[in-house]
Amino acid sequence: LERRSWPRWSIAGLVLFGLNFALVIACTWWPGMFNSQAWKAYLGTLPLIGFYVLATPCADLLEQGRWQTLALTGLVTGFAAVAMVLVCIWAEPTDSDLFPRATAIVSIAAFSLTQTCLIVRVPGSAQLGWLMYSTLAAVWAVATLASGMIVAEPDKEFWFRLLGALGVLDATGSLALLIMAKLRQVSRAAVGLQTTPAQIELRCPRCTTPQTLTAGEGRCAA
Repeated sequence: LERRSWPRWSIAGLVLFGLNFALVIACTWWPGMFNSQAWKAYLGTLPLIGFYVLATPCADLLEQGRWQTLALTGLVTGFAAVAMVLVCIWAEPTDSDLFPRATAIVSIAAFSLTQTCLIVRVPGSAQLGWLMYSTLAAVWAVATLASGMIVAEPDKEFWFRLLGALGVLDATGSLALLIMAKLRQVSRAAVGLQTTPAQIELRCPRCTTPQTLTAGEGRCAA
């Protein structure tokens, strides 16, 4: 916030953490210390922190005015995910597992949207072409397959192997994008480097004429 980096998002984060901290302190010191309500408050801290971390790239894109639809969708999905997780923590358990499954799917979508925002934020990612699109395809293939497995609950090992293979492509593609972007920055910086010869201003010790000479041997201009 002091660096004026994402000011609106930083203020929202401070307010959110302040309210959450007050809730945790109240649950800690209220009569019945370390009861179930206190532990629920502690657990509630984790999705709030996760939401702040995941939503920061989306908020960055939104404040920069880039990919606004994607960034706004990521923020809304992340907010929905953390709200559903908090409901799962604080609500009384039921026999139906429909809501927890929906919470897991929405959380996967929020994570995938955040990763998509990170990929498009990489400097020069659009110039990398097929690498960026292949990585995005792997990201959403993992999200789709993981969501489908939550719904269908397959028992065959093949689907878990496929999910692992897609996860490897997802991770390596993301790392490759970051490495390639860094290498492109280094190469551009190297091309722009120029050596300036050292110079010195002095007067000739014989005729006192002021002049500028390069380092090394030199002759008086007069």
